[in-house]
Amino acid sequence: LDQPNNLYHEYALAPDSINPCSKGGVYELQCLRSQHQLQVKVQPALRLQELLPPYTEDATAEDLGVLVDQELWRFMGFYYVLSTFAADPNRKSTPLAAGYVDSPAHVDWILNDSGMLDKFCARCPVFVRSYGAPPSLTLTDPTKPKSRGMLLKALLEVKMLIVRAITQIRFSGETL
Repeated sequence: LDQPNNLYHEYALAPDSINPCSKGGVYELQCLRSQHQLQVKVQPALRLQELLPPYTEDATAEDLGVLVDQELWRFMGFYYVLSTFAADPNRKSTPLAAGYVDSPAHVDWILNDSGMLDKFCARCPVFVRSYGAPPSLTLTDPTKPKSRGMLLKALLEVKMLIVRAITQIRFSGETL
């Protein structure tokens, strides 16, 4: 609703025309009731859901145990690491070791599974992992819009997947 003119903006877009697995694209939308135009940029997902066990509505107690005891905590560790980058637009790297002044909260949650961290870096190529002392995660160029955009996209996907995992635990756990 456009408040000054009490005009409803309605756009013709067939959701099926957007392929979520594609490379995305830019869609030009024309309002059906006015001259208002809108441009929407659709970006493909980073597919971070592959870092967690697949969602299932009929999870067993064993499935939920693995999700709670191992996978979810590591993923929440990613949330804290990504949040440190998002909070400071000039931050270039963060130590992947506990005990440093600028270590993210709960970084120890992801240290037990280096494979998950390697998969994350493969999915989100603006991040590079170093194995020095201390090991660190580096955002290739924190001032570039592409780097910031991928960081924020990764943070959003991680948040959504944490909610998905908690929802699965909540609803599947009630039936066990």
